[in-house]
Amino acid sequence: MKKFFLFAAVAIAALTVNAKEWDFGDYAVDPGITKDSKVVDGLGFYAIDASADPSKEFASNKGFGAITAKVKTFEDGFKSVNNCKTNGGGSADEATPWLPKQRYFYFDVDGNSTIKVWYESGSSNAVKLFISDGTKLLLQNEVTAADKDVALIATANYQGGAGKIYIFGSGSIELFKIQVSAAQGIEDIEAAPKAEKFFENGQLVIIKNGVKYNALGAQL
Repeated sequence: MKKFFLFAAVAIAALTVNAKEWDFGDYAVDPGITKDSKVVDGLGFYAIDASADPSKEFASNKGFGAITAKVKTFEDGFKSVNNCKTNGGGSADEATPWLPKQRYFYFDVDGNSTIKVWYESGSSNAVKLFISDGTKLLLQNEVTAADKDVALIATANYQGGAGKIYIFGSGSIELFKIQVSAAQGIEDIEAAPKAEKFFENGQLVIIKNGVKYNALGAQL
């Protein structure tokens, strides 16, 4: 039978796995990619599929994922060094509206996750930021033309098993940081029976699921 303290360690671990942060201030200045895709430290950059038609390529000055220097201070205190530009919007088929075909970021998650994006509009028109799991929309934030230079933070929640998350815009957006933190196990832990603690014959006794353990986790 598993000892109680091992159960606690597993529960804590469930809250910390699958955590990742991509701060574009850690990236070198880069013109971005004009076709195909690349993955950097687990973060995918998808420009456009040119495998069937080599003419499908963005202009060199409109590379997707272009890294440029830009200092921006956000309401949570985060201060950027660089931004990452989409240089245009993503698009998808009507049949799969939340599975983008071009100009999107992507990364894998192991399960229930919280996704945060530090960003601003890169368009002179109203633009929307989308976060999806490929089949359903997790977040849609619209930025008006008047708020083009406003530093924003978007938060989305994913519930499900292992999967892929996509971030894209209806037009140009500029990302400064992406963060994903695991949430799997939280609901189960909160719903689990609470451990009862008391002293008996001068020693600490812990009752978990009707079983007694001492302070070291040994069953009594």
